[in-house]
Amino acid sequence: MVISNKAADRKYYVAGWLMILFFLCYTVILALCSMEGAPKTRTGNSFFPYLSDKPLTEDGYYLLTVAWRIAEGKGFTYNRDIKTTGVQPLAALVYSIPALLVQNLGGSKYDFARAVLILSALLQVLFTFLVYKLALAISNDPVKPLYFLISVCVVLLNFKVILNFANGLETGLYLILLSLQDSGPNAFLESQTGSLFLFFPQTLLVVARDPHSPA
Repeated sequence: MVISNKAADRKYYVAGWLMILFFLCYTVILALCSMEGAPKTRTGNSFFPYLSDKPLTEDGYYLLTVAWRIAEGKGFTYNRDIKTTGVQPLAALVYSIPALLVQNLGGSKYDFARAVLILSALLQVLFTFLVYKLALAISNDPVKPLYFLISVCVVLLNFKVILNFANGLETGLYLILLSLQDSGPNAFLESQTGSLFLFFPQTLLVVARDPHSPA
């Protein structure tokens, strides 16, 4: 049995929350200060990247275009009102929410891209807590503060995870839904009512991953 030290536990929690705060501040600064347009030379003098470059990908911008048009009331369509089934519908609907907000505030598609980066960071922080919950569920004798710090480090300091959330696609949402599925043993989930509760995220998993829309 691991003996917990309150002073050390407090340090773990503080370190974890400071890392979360730093990650969110970093993302907001990156989103707000990244440049519009496309680079005209192979090298430049700007410290910040272009929004047209990473982490949002080419496929991500395709999905975000559909989300933008959903917010305009044009449904699952691409440019010139061409109907499309080549996107993950759940992600398109989720991203249409910040798109609608940006449109109502008079913002541009570049502002929409900035909003998506910030939303992706918030979803990644949510995923951090779900990983923490899963770690506690599968451990016989967890030291909660230490597990919290480790979960924060594993999720927020992993460049691959960052790309999976900030690419403009469905992968971040899919990881969140998967982690909800694997939340560990739970008396409620094992009951008949809990089985019905599990059906909802299972259905969302299909909608999140299946590249078809009701176009």
